[in-house]
Amino acid sequence: MATGAPAVRAITFRANSSVLVFAAVVVACAVLLGDAGARQRWDVVAAALPAAVLVLWAAWLVFLRPCLRVGEDGLTVVNIVRTTVVPWDQVDEVTTRFQTVVILVSGERLRCWGAPTAARPARPGRRNDAALGPDGRMPGSPVQTLVESRLARAGRPAGPAGAVLRRWNIVPIGAGLALALVVAAQLAAAGSRFL
Repeated sequence: MATGAPAVRAITFRANSSVLVFAAVVVACAVLLGDAGARQRWDVVAAALPAAVLVLWAAWLVFLRPCLRVGEDGLTVVNIVRTTVVPWDQVDEVTTRFQTVVILVSGERLRCWGAPTAARPARPGRRNDAALGPDGRMPGSPVQTLVESRLARAGRPAGPAGAVLRRWNIVPIGAGLALALVVAAQLAAAGSRFL
């Protein structure tokens, strides 16, 4: 049996507002379908279900899925259509101002759609101005603090540089296209009945 330090799980960062918006969409869809079900209008539930699932999928894809994962071996940037895995030796800097941006050693910038941003600017007289950074923000957002500590721990290895891996999010996009086709066919069938 191997002994050693336990593996540290990746920490996922996502904007709190995104989770709240997704939850609101789920509640709205549940209320609309639940109302039709409570009235025993199963024809309405069956007709509205594909569109409700499409709306839930879109809300999941745009609000809940995008995130930034910080692991021991690097960062994973999950955006709507692409996921990028960046080893620590390829990360030059991570900024968290209006949007979290991973700057690679090559100079390329990866924008994280779903990661939380830095604290809001402080109003003069409300906080100790000496504690503010040069950009007028409170330093040390959770993302920035964790990434800086992991970067310092990882260091720059002497061996060959790791590869940045990119992949298209084919399954979520394909599922959405299939749902859109079902809804389009349903609308076309409903429209032909009225002609």
